[in-house]
Amino acid sequence: MEAFLKKEVMVLQQVDEGEAELDYLRDAIRAYLVNIVRNATGRQVEEAFQMMYALDEYEQIGDLVSGRLTEKAREWCTSAVQFSELGKADLQAFHTRTLDLLDQSRQTFGAGNLRQAQRSKEVYNRFRRSFFELERQHYERLKQDVENSAESSSIHLEIIGTLKSIGSHATNIARVMLDEPKLR
Repeated sequence: MEAFLKKEVMVLQQVDEGEAELDYLRDAIRAYLVNIVRNATGRQVEEAFQMMYALDEYEQIGDLVSGRLTEKAREWCTSAVQFSELGKADLQAFHTRTLDLLDQSRQTFGAGNLRQAQRSKEVYNRFRRSFFELERQHYERLKQDVENSAESSSIHLEIIGTLKSIGSHATNIARVMLDEPKLR
């Protein structure tokens, strides 16, 4: 978010480097899991599937960050447009909630805790409702002609929409445990 909030383009180099590392790790992990599945039992196959599913969700999150958000951040950093103070606060708060959701899903998946996975779905439902509330508030600022809101509107909506998508992928990481067939 620093690229958007402080117009610091140097942060984007780190994103590019992180994406290359993520791609490398994804390929190595996928090859490892495929190797395991060749000699696996039913339960081990299900666990490998869950890991591959989570891996794909993380890859999609990485693509959203390194693709859509980074592209928009590069454009944003070269523009003279600014967010309104309320818009900036909304973006920071929603970004924090997105990171919290991502961390919760990671912990839930790592622990294999079905109760936490169910809770992750409930947390995501509140997260999704807050997305719609942020959109509504943004349109209210547009209606009230709050300074900088009209100029930054499309990028503001793009950021919160992308953060919502990241939250959805994060929740899917925990949710896959709830959908598993009972192979014990």
